[in-house]
Amino acid sequence: MDTSDWKQKALLPKLLTEEDASYNAVLDLHQALANDDICNIALTGPFGSGKSSVIHTLIDLEQKKENNKLHFLSISLATLDATKESENASANDSNKANEILNRKIEYSILQQLIYRESGKTLPNSRFKRIPYISQKSIHKISISLLAFFACFCIVFEPKWLQVDILYRLFNWGYWTNGVVDILALGAMCWMLYKACVFLVGKYGSSKLNQIKIAGGEIKIKDENSIFNQHLDEILYFFQCTNYNTVIIEDLDRFNTPDIFLKLRELNFLLNQSNIIGRKIKFVYAIKDDMFKDASRTKFFDYITTVIPVISPYNSKDVLRKALLELGHSDKEIDNTTIREVAFFIDDMRLLQNIVNEYHQYKLRLRCNENHNINNNKLLAMIVYKNYYPNDFALLPQRDGEIYKAICLQKKSEYRNIAVTRALQKQKEVIQKQKESFRRTQNLNQIELRKIYVLQYLSHIGWTMTTRISLDGGANYQHISDLWKNEQDFNKLVTTNTIKYQVNQYHSSSVNLLFSDIEKEVDPEYTYQERLNALNLGSEGIAQQESKLSNEESKIMSYPIKDLIMRFSLYNEDCYKQLKLTEMADRFIRIGLIAEDYNDYISIFYPGMTSANDHSLMLDMKLDRAPDFLSHIDNIKSFLEELPDDVFLTKSVYNVELLDYLSLHPVLEKKRYNLLLDLLYTQDSFDFIVTYYKEGKNHERVLPIYIQSHPQEIWDKIVAASNHQSLLFEIWIKYCTPEQICTIQLDWINENYDFIALIYNTLHHSKRDFLTSKTKYKTLTESSDDMLAKVVENGCYIVSEKTIPYVFKQKKAVNNISVLSTNEQKLAIKLNLPNPTWKNISIYFRDINCIIDNTLWSFIDGYVNIISKYQYDGIREIKQPLFQSLMSSNHLNIQLYKEISLLFDNCNFELQDNATQLEENRIIWLAQKGVIEYSENNTVLISDLSNKAFVEYLIHYKSHFTSDINSYPFNEDIANLILTSQAFTTEEKVLVLTNLNTSNVTMTQSLADSICTLLETECVEWDFSLLKQAISMASDLDKAIHVTILTIQQNHNNHTIITELLDSLPESYHKITENGKRPIIDSTDTNKLLLETLLRYGYISSYTPVDKGYRVNTRQKTN
Repeated sequence: MDTSDWKQKALLPKLLTEEDASYNAVLDLHQALANDDICNIALTGPFGSGKSSVIHTLIDLEQKKENNKLHFLSISLATLDATKESENASANDSNKANEILNRKIEYSILQQLIYRESGKTLPNSRFKRIPYISQKSIHKISISLLAFFACFCIVFEPKWLQVDILYRLFNWGYWTNGVVDILALGAMCWMLYKACVFLVGKYGSSKLNQIKIAGGEIKIKDENSIFNQHLDEILYFFQCTNYNTVIIEDLDRFNTPDIFLKLRELNFLLNQSNIIGRKIKFVYAIKDDMFKDASRTKFFDYITTVIPVISPYNSKDVLRKALLELGHSDKEIDNTTIREVAFFIDDMRLLQNIVNEYHQYKLRLRCNENHNINNNKLLAMIVYKNYYPNDFALLPQRDGEIYKAICLQKKSEYRNIAVTRALQKQKEVIQKQKESFRRTQNLNQIELRKIYVLQYLSHIGWTMTTRISLDGGANYQHISDLWKNEQDFNKLVTTNTIKYQVNQYHSSSVNLLFSDIEKEVDPEYTYQERLNALNLGSEGIAQQESKLSNEESKIMSYPIKDLIMRFSLYNEDCYKQLKLTEMADRFIRIGLIAEDYNDYISIFYPGMTSANDHSLMLDMKLDRAPDFLSHIDNIKSFLEELPDDVFLTKSVYNVELLDYLSLHPVLEKKRYNLLLDLLYTQDSFDFIVTYYKEGKNHERVLPIYIQSHPQEIWDKIVAASNHQSLLFEIWIKYCTPEQICTIQLDWINENYDFIALIYNTLHHSKRDFLTSKTKYKTLTESSDDMLAKVVENGCYIVSEKTIPYVFKQKKAVNNISVLSTNEQKLAIKLNLPNPTWKNISIYFRDINCIIDNTLWSFIDGYVNIISKYQYDGIREIKQPLFQSLMSSNHLNIQLYKEISLLFDNCNFELQDNATQLEENRIIWLAQKGVIEYSENNTVLISDLSNKAFVEYLIHYKSHFTSDINSYPFNEDIANLILTSQAFTTEEKVLVLTNLNTSNVTMTQSLADSICTLLETECVEWDFSLLKQAISMASDLDKAIHVTILTIQQNHNNHTIITELLDSLPESYHKITENGKRPIIDSTDTNKLLLETLLRYGYISSYTPVDKGYRVNTRQKTN
């Protein structure tokens, strides 16, 4: 690595400047130290607030002064590990544990005091050090010993060391030898003095701890405080040195306030000692929360506080600045990531180390251009490493808290839960639809509704004449309407009280809830569920299954962070049981620590087999069936290490591996072919489906796979129990058109919607085949392009399932002529076209100008709409359609009349089938003049209906007078004319003159009508009929009046008079007998009759008597 990239900063306390916020704490501390009364000073602040920097700056400022009065002695307890012994003792006695901890702290402080200085500075210290004897010192000691020995020999001249030759050689005389002896003796005394000084200094301060006596020992045990035991050493230390300010750091790590009492006591002893002769001040750097209450003020004489320069609320700005100082761009890491990781950082030194390590990792991990890393994830991993180094160290070993949360096994668990949570209800609904469809598939909607209607009727005891009212009123309808008409059925469903009529004289009601009916019909499935399943059909259900499968694949492809957040898996036990730290939890949720963690904890080298690859390779070798989606870090290296025999087992199924082999079919020909053969020979559908979803090169691989054995693979797919929809999709997508045989074509024709869903993903040649060589049994709108082609090419079977889509595609709503006759019939049956005369006339024309049941049903359904508009259909069809409509009794009379008025300038031809037409319809037609006046029609209509014939005559009265002789009269026609207000008296008289016994049989009503007419008119007509009329008239007065008028016309003919009187009731017959004296009622009419008979000499006289009039007839002549 280029050393120019090395820009890291040390983690040492920094020197503060006056611009720093914490610099005031330096000044504050300096003033406190200048006060002789203040001896115990606390420098407080949270962890990482910069207390060390304050102390470091204070020392530096004092050392720069020429006459510095403060001499600092720094004591740090950062390296003291006092946990083990205290933990052992805490199980028995917490007080003992604290005492052990305090003694260790005291001992550490004492060690740092005594061993800070050299032995020369503290020559009388009982704490001995291992002396360092330099080579020069060894030479000096050796020379001194030899010199002492030489002096000894000179002074004492021991005989056992005498060498005669030497004595004679150095014998220089008495005085000379005496001087030499004196000098040698002085030298010996000087060396003995030095030796005594050394020995006294070394052993003179030893303390007696135990005395060994023959066979035993006596221990002198002292369990007092370490400070108390070695107070003299401490006093001696300060006596021998010039330190007057003791700085104690990291004492707050042990959370034992008792030590402060001992230190304060020690400080007091030091300051009260006359041996030292100066003020000794203790400065304690501790956390704010060292003391839980206000008791800290009793330990310290002065307290100054350091305000933290960093907190979770401002650390993001500090972190960004620190990164910029090391040369990292402002855009290298997202602001969101900075904000997230900085939230957990509350220590400046740790922040600086995070930045340093990020810088190091960034430089090292980018050493390979192929190893792309995400800077956001790298920073998060470094932050986690600094706070949880132990867990970070376990990651390469595939262990630890983080690994357990993001490993493949856990991700698989997340996927399963996510799929269950998101799709389980839909799966249950589809399963329910499948079962419901299985029970309903042999029915159509009408038949399904009929089942429920009949169940209703089972509670009523119905017959074929039963009629039902849905509105509670008198509007009854036939039961078949309830299942034939969906709207009526829906009304039935929402009606709780049903009124029914068995016959026209008896009606009743019953309370029935549709929910109860549903349970009786099918306890498991409601009507709506069965109807929905029926509407969906097998294709719709298959479509839903396919969509569900795609959704499941989409969920399975989600990274861990999406699985956790989208499906709230953090509330699941599988996640809660991990008991993640807050940082790990947050980083995993937002994806800063994810499945690719290995990229951020190790350096990648080309050709290197990662631990992940090694693990996957081992699974393949041992045929453990690893996950198809297992990631391969270095595919080339992986293949070099993977033996060929692995390609004979299904454990080799891996999406990334197949992707690579498909991209290098020549270089990896052998292994590629082995894998393709394995896919065909083994049960590989699970992998095929996974590869289709996740593979990058399935467009290369799957055509080879399908086209190699198309028919065999199709048979396997048909028999498959899982992934069938996707497998059909793969087969159809990657086979060739030539490979689609009859069996596949039949399946395709049954599954239009399935094909439509994948239509746009198919090759154009496949699309052309599927929209030109098929005959689909159903259609859907899943693909507009496909539907347009299918309809254009007529690739469908005309049925109720297909016609709605054909109808819509051909835009036939206002003009059904674009449809074939069969299509028109179904469209009309399904009420698809607009109810217009144009559509009706088109269909009427195309079915040879008849009105079939389909058209009648359509008209019935929309008659209220149709009857509002004048006929505007095909002009040539107007007359035939009118004729057909008017020739039927299908419509009720009111609608019949309304529709007849919509056809102007149309005539009704009286044909043979007119005999079946109801009389009131013929009457209506006659009244409206749509029956053309002709001799033939005159005869026909008279045969059909007397009333209609009269109405016909009324409408064509202009022909009445001239053609009356040709009209076929009978008693009913005559009576109708005579009673009609439409005819004048003259016209009625003409009718009367055309009556005779051959065409009329007298009836009482006709007799009454005739008498009414003749009461005021004198008409010459058939005398026989006249007598019958007089005889049968119900009104005697009218009959007598007619008789009187006739007598007046024929007064000279007594025979006629006699016949007329004989036509009257029997009481009048005796008037015709001579010599009789009959009595008739006393009425004005009878009186008028008698006056007339008397005037014309038919009787002699009449006399009023009590019982009436006695008539004196003429005497008999001889």
